[in-house]
Amino acid sequence: MWIEETIKCTAVPHCSPQSLHAAMQLVNIQTLAFTPSHALPWKVFLYTHTLHADTSCRTLVLGELLYTGEETQNRSADGEVKVKERMEADGDKEIKVTLRQHPQDVRALRAFLSVLSTVLHTLSSEMAEIL
Repeated sequence: MWIEETIKCTAVPHCSPQSLHAAMQLVNIQTLAFTPSHALPWKVFLYTHTLHADTSCRTLVLGELLYTGEETQNRSADGEVKVKERMEADGDKEIKVTLRQHPQDVRALRAFLSVLSTVLHTLSSEMAEIL
């Protein structure tokens, strides 16, 4: 099973890999590899194991976080090209989350996505305070 979702957050692509790694470990998500901060496209590969309480069945979740940093170009009245990062009106950046899971456990996958989203939003709020 696999799903793709989008999580909107402000500063995660700009946090340090060490902060991201530590935050993920606190919730039993392991980072396999990640690109350096500010690199585009920004990617993080991660995984976790879940245990379904009712059946004692383990499931493996593999994930990829992707921020492309797509830019838009606008021309000013004098013809100057201005490039700016595409963001939502509230300043949030879209991080694409792709998750693969085996064996299938929809409840576990949704719970994992919820935990991951919480971690990313927490990191974003901490980074926003620093910036």
